[in-house]
Amino acid sequence: MHLCSQSDAWEQEIIFKEVIIMKDWGNCDAVQRHPDKVSGAWVFRGTRVPVSSLFENIKDGASIEQFLEWFPGVKRSQVEAVLDFEVTTLVDSDS
Repeated sequence: MHLCSQSDAWEQEIIFKEVIIMKDWGNCDAVQRHPDKVSGAWVFRGTRVPVSSLFENIKDGASIEQFLEWFPGVKRSQVEAVLDFEVTTLVDSDS
């Protein structure tokens, strides 16, 4: 079993966040960003909830149901659209 050191985990966290930030979410209607809101981060449309919070919570073991409970402004359809977009872009990048 491989255990990551604290510095490895920290580096993976930074890489994870950079991927979320660098992705072009402009083609996903479930999200939006505005330079004057939430520091210009991609958020679920109509909320101030960053898209990265979905991935961070899932990474930490939360279910989609828990995420929706914790962030009541986010709709299930938005979460599904974000996850579908992520899968599509991963598949496209493998091609």
